[in-house]
Amino acid sequence: MAEQHPKSLLIIDDRAGRLEAKARGVRYIGLLGLIVQARRMGKLDEARPLLDALQQVGYCMSDARMSDCFNRLGNL
Repeated sequence: MAEQHPKSLLIIDDRAGRLEAKARGVRYIGLLGLIVQARRMGKLDEARPLLDALQQVGYCMSDARMSDCFNRLGNL
């Protein structure tokens, strides 16, 4: 479906799915990237509580990935 709409943005976290999207030239973003982007755009007041909540409910996110998100957020 995303291939049929060139301006679409696929939200996907599955690694195999991301590789397929990339191979097909489909733009994609993961949930963590979406959170970072929303924070940068001022759509979220804070990202940390949301990221912490995701970890609490079992969203698979390494400490390194979490640190990367906070580094991207900087002083936002």
